[in-house]
Amino acid sequence: MSFYRILYVGLLALLLQHCQKDQANDKQVQVSIEEGTNFAVQVSPNSDRIVFDVLGRLWMQDINASKPAQAITDPYGNARQPSWSPDGRRIAFQAYWDGVWNIYTIEVASKAIQQITDGPYDDRSPTWSPDGEQLLFASDRSGNYDVWQYSFSQEELKNLSDRPFDQFDPAWHPDGSYSYIDNTPDQAGIVHQDELIYRTEDQLGALSWSPNGSLLSFQKDQQLVFLAADGNEVVDGNTAQQDLFPFPVSWLDDNTYFYTANGKILSNQGGSAIQEVPFQLQIPLNRPAYSTKKRDFQASTQLPIKGLFMPKLSPDAQQVALVMLKDLWIVNSVGETQQITNDPYVEMAPAWSSDQKQLAFLSDKSGAFSVYLYNLETKQTEMLTDLDGSIGGLAWSPDGQRIAFSLSYGPRGGRIGYIQVEDGSIKLVGGFISSSVGQPTWSPDGSQIAISTLQPFSKKYREGVNRVIYTNIDSGERTSLRGLSHFSVGVRGYNGPEWSPDGKYLAAISASKLWMIPVDQFGQKTADPILLTDHLADAPSWSGDSKEILYIATDRLQKINVETKEITAFPIDLTRDRIAPENTKLLQAGYFIDGISGRLQKDVDILIANNRILDILPRDPKNLERADEVIDATKQYIVPGLINAHSHQGSWEGEKLGRTWLAWGITTTRDPASDPYDALNRREAIQAGRALGARIFYTGSPFDGSRIYYGGATALQDSGQITLELGRAEQLDFDLIKTYVRLPDQQQRQIVEKAHEIGIPVSSHELYPATGFGIDGMEHILGTSRRGYSPKMSAQYKAYQDVIALIANSKMSFTPTTGIYVAYEYLLAQDTTLLDDPRVEALMPDFYLSTAKQMTQQKQVLVDRRQDYLGALKMVKDIQDNGGQVVAGTDSPIIPYGFSFHVELLSYQEAGLSPFEVLQTATINAAKALNADQDLGSLEVGKLADLLILNKNPLEDIQHLKAMDHVMINGELHDLTTLLKRP
Repeated sequence: MSFYRILYVGLLALLLQHCQKDQANDKQVQVSIEEGTNFAVQVSPNSDRIVFDVLGRLWMQDINASKPAQAITDPYGNARQPSWSPDGRRIAFQAYWDGVWNIYTIEVASKAIQQITDGPYDDRSPTWSPDGEQLLFASDRSGNYDVWQYSFSQEELKNLSDRPFDQFDPAWHPDGSYSYIDNTPDQAGIVHQDELIYRTEDQLGALSWSPNGSLLSFQKDQQLVFLAADGNEVVDGNTAQQDLFPFPVSWLDDNTYFYTANGKILSNQGGSAIQEVPFQLQIPLNRPAYSTKKRDFQASTQLPIKGLFMPKLSPDAQQVALVMLKDLWIVNSVGETQQITNDPYVEMAPAWSSDQKQLAFLSDKSGAFSVYLYNLETKQTEMLTDLDGSIGGLAWSPDGQRIAFSLSYGPRGGRIGYIQVEDGSIKLVGGFISSSVGQPTWSPDGSQIAISTLQPFSKKYREGVNRVIYTNIDSGERTSLRGLSHFSVGVRGYNGPEWSPDGKYLAAISASKLWMIPVDQFGQKTADPILLTDHLADAPSWSGDSKEILYIATDRLQKINVETKEITAFPIDLTRDRIAPENTKLLQAGYFIDGISGRLQKDVDILIANNRILDILPRDPKNLERADEVIDATKQYIVPGLINAHSHQGSWEGEKLGRTWLAWGITTTRDPASDPYDALNRREAIQAGRALGARIFYTGSPFDGSRIYYGGATALQDSGQITLELGRAEQLDFDLIKTYVRLPDQQQRQIVEKAHEIGIPVSSHELYPATGFGIDGMEHILGTSRRGYSPKMSAQYKAYQDVIALIANSKMSFTPTTGIYVAYEYLLAQDTTLLDDPRVEALMPDFYLSTAKQMTQQKQVLVDRRQDYLGALKMVKDIQDNGGQVVAGTDSPIIPYGFSFHVELLSYQEAGLSPFEVLQTATINAAKALNADQDLGSLEVGKLADLLILNKNPLEDIQHLKAMDHVMINGELHDLTTLLKRP
């Protein structure tokens, strides 16, 4: 039994235990499904039945739909792309039970399932040979996608297209030969038995031969095409007008074929009238009730600091440099603290020189992040140099003459280099690395810089594992750490690798634990990795004698002796406060919108005691007697503070980010994937009044599968890791859990149930079966998918009844983020005046500003993307109209912080939501998604005083939310003019 199968069985056992809980308070909902989004259909060989894969389950029904469809697989396998055996007794399909795509068969009569492939690979798109003795499928077993063959008689696999680029979507010819799609540059097209028979650079997919072998059907640019033996190419004119789903047609005979489009199963007989084959599925939704965790917003003192960000052990192992409350500190082994910086700016990435005389770190006090040196003897700080890019980390060379750094440039990938300490000059070494990169570390002889980066399993799909690469600083030549192809090293943050000063080991975090990898002088593995902890670990750093490693153990610092395995605590006695104003304010509102009723009230007095609303009264001079301070807004509009429910943040954005949020009226943010220690560092600094910014609701890294994509994501490598990570969520006071796209559904259910036990909501990209077992929210109209296509929206930006019904009936929150897919680009092209705002020039980084200005000139977007835009808006409106809970978010930093949020809201208004309904997506709806509607989201007595003062009425046009001159957060008033200026 494979490791992945063992992992599955163990997790399934845990899942079954959790399913025994009392469900008396659960809400049961039955949803009828009559349309599907992106599903495949296949007709049985004797033409009496069809099988199709709506919502990732295989369903079977009579071809004439005389009886209701019956599910033949469970909800958890994500079963897709069925293929009938020639004798009609079995169906091959791909499924995700093991956390990778494997090929399975199911006996039609007994429903017995046989697993055909296993291992840490993705095997997709099975198709049965005409004699029933073999299967073809596509697999990334060789480092890219190839066409593989499985023989039932010999029970063996064979690679049929072992070439450097991707080959996929195989199809058998009736004579036993086969075809597939080849993505080899300059030779891309359709290959038949190693001969290129159709050449094109267009996007191809979904091959299928007619029963007599005279026609090869395939899809090209979302249209169905037929290729005859003479090379003649015919486009099916019907599908040119349809929303065609990306799967092979299923031939009934040489003239009739079945396919899926427009949410339906359709048949086409020789180009005559298209007929629909109806289906109806009953999907049960179990919406469990649970007690939600409540955030404490009241003032308090002597709170523990948990935001222990980027700690580094000194060479003598007696001190730790780290970031807390967004400043740089040094803590010694008896808990004494020394504050190195104390300013409004952001500090990161401390690094000790080998002689322990200097500390390098990053700060944005110059307006952009620069490298600074702190002299531990003189206590003086000087700027060394500027760096252009998002900086991942710093590391001193062993001789103290250079400081290595890593830079990330978003989609362009990353770079590494070093700074000459003597003169501050910079040298980049090697070319671009294809992904984000982690913190650098030096070889003991100073000749190489090692770093963690992403190794995808293929060029076709982006996910992979983190590997270690070495760059020679003189030649730029790169090599990789060999022998750990499925062991994900670090998280491309500051979780390793860290080369020991004696050169014998790499320390790194994998499967959420601390490991040492024995290596030689070149960094190549000499023995298997050594597990050092059975508990959660982060941020390893070595002592100078290579005997100890410091690390974060969830919410504290610990050192481990690598020889004796003895663990000692590294105490931090520093505490923090959570502050609030200590006075009473009277806000005199000319017009008042509470965010609940939708009414515009006139002449209202809002009495604010400390950070909460004490009373809401009609205008009366007597109210002045109750206040220490009066705020005159008698000619203005008061609305609740805005909540951006999907935005990824980090210290690398600098101090400007806090001002940006408030300047655009955003008083609360929800970060659905972040470095938890950085998020806590920033949240605790804001709560203590040491930094300016919006409230932060956060989680840590998303729970993903054995493959990951984003830096900071942790690859799931054993079943105990889920327990460790959920323990972190509880101890670090997470506000939510994010499950990501490669996580198997069984494990997702386990996480949802355990998270609910500790009161934390869970959100995901996934629709089903997540809606069936109580997930609380779904992100994005599209979103990354492990399938290669979205189960929520078609390529033509259409979501069908299955998607709308499940989202709306589950009552989970839905954050569309239309901007990152189409709305941001479309609306900037539509209205160039959107950039005419002083906040744009003052707060938007140059890259975003130049990109936005380019978008305003791209008028062709209005033609090319109009249908996509309308489709995205229709999905939002359909969910709203069917009682769903739409919540506004942007997925920044894909698009700029703050500004893009108002573009997102404008798209909802253009979708047909009223301005008040749009306002609620950014206030009370979002507060409910945060389990914080008792404190946030509306202006009511007892709630927190987060509000905007506007010069225009947002109930007339949601764009009037931008007409703001003051914002109040936690009872503190800030004017826009001040927010636009650097401190």
